[in-house]
Amino acid sequence: MVLFVLFTGLIISLSKPVAPVFKNNIMLIIYIFFLSVALLFLAKKFLKDNKFIFNNRKILIFSLILLTFVTRLIWINVVNVVPVSDFGNYHSVASKLVNGNLDGNNYISFFPHVIGYPAVLSMVYRIFGAEVIVAQLLNIVLSCGTVFLIYLIGKRIVGERCGFIAALLWALWPSQIFYNSLVATEHLFTFINLICILIFYYIYENNKNYYKSAILFILLGVLCAILNAIRPLGLLMIIAMGIFYFVFAKNTKIESVKDNLVRVVIFIFLPIFFFITSNFLNFLIVNTLGQDIAKSPMGFSIFVGSNIEYNGVWNYEDSNVFNKLMKDKEKSPQEVQDELLRKGIARFKYQSFQNVNLLIRKHKVMWSSDDDVLKYINSGLDKEKISSIDFIKNYNRLNFLCNIYYYIMLVLVGISAFIVIKKKNNYEIIFLYIIISGIIALHMITEVAGRYHFPAISIFAIIASYSLINSDIILKKEDLK
Repeated sequence: MVLFVLFTGLIISLSKPVAPVFKNNIMLIIYIFFLSVALLFLAKKFLKDNKFIFNNRKILIFSLILLTFVTRLIWINVVNVVPVSDFGNYHSVASKLVNGNLDGNNYISFFPHVIGYPAVLSMVYRIFGAEVIVAQLLNIVLSCGTVFLIYLIGKRIVGERCGFIAALLWALWPSQIFYNSLVATEHLFTFINLICILIFYYIYENNKNYYKSAILFILLGVLCAILNAIRPLGLLMIIAMGIFYFVFAKNTKIESVKDNLVRVVIFIFLPIFFFITSNFLNFLIVNTLGQDIAKSPMGFSIFVGSNIEYNGVWNYEDSNVFNKLMKDKEKSPQEVQDELLRKGIARFKYQSFQNVNLLIRKHKVMWSSDDDVLKYINSGLDKEKISSIDFIKNYNRLNFLCNIYYYIMLVLVGISAFIVIKKKNNYEIIFLYIIISGIIALHMITEVAGRYHFPAISIFAIIASYSLINSDIILKKEDLK
């Protein structure tokens, strides 16, 4: 994780200025460094002088949820956005599900996960109406749930203060506030993903209760399948859990070969029920669409991700290749995806050592800034219902706010990795590093976009909080934790 932060920092320093107020990114990095040190000092003083805050847990949690709710409610009321592009597609699919007229949607048959989030959104639309404001309010409700889950995860792996600081960092994270304007999958995905992480930590801490662990692994398998139906990252979570459960778990106290075998058998419930639930969800999608679907729809993403000319992002050239294949009535959705996968692999092979340059470009797209949400909002500004603030006029200020906050958090994430190495404990946090590493590795191959790092932000907040509660280690004082 230290290497990730250093590499990202190097890319940022060599790029065009990402914050308009700075002439070059070297000055930006110096500015971020001093802000990060100042934040460490503030954290040290705050935690020392305000211990009473942690005495009343109910007020603590209520304050975090209220802060999350109010900031996001204010934002969606001062900036008016209509759903366009992917966000418009999600809104449209959810509305069609409410009306029951989604039959024969050819696009979804090629990308079944497109229906995952709209299926949940349509349930809310049925109750409150198919309006954009309803989707935005659902985002806020999910955000309130997310901040609570972040608190619980931080509290479980480190302590009360880590949970509070992590939740506070995420509640105030600018891009996470701004994303509430969009009809996007990210809020639902992150909410369920954090539930999976919390359940897994519970299994890890209670690994000797085999029956309970088996039941929870079954539940995790179901949740990971649902996660995969929203964004195809559920299998990545299972791999991350397997790596940590068998390789990095230091306090599992395996007493015999029998115990080891039992743990293996219990863990197998996770992938088994993942595939059972995935097949069941595919069956429901096939019935809803009235046509066959692609059960392994990664071909197009890998094909786009291999395009060095467009830095691995979506582009019309690759989209046209897909559209031509899609019109071939003799090919099933899965056959189209398989052909695109072969094309993507062939392109990677042809590019040879140029793939190193491609990976650097993709890393830059994915991780070098946190302002993509502003571009999405800008493209969907409501021209009929004018926003209360002049979004265009304040665009540079919002851009600066998004990126400065993000960069400071990245510095804290790097510091946390250093502390983990130094202290040689808190192995639980390594699981979060594995998840981040998995997201990084996956997008070396697949399509990238700035918003695809959204699920990592909540995890960054937890990791960053670890450096703040251990600020004395960096400031050469006693261990605060």
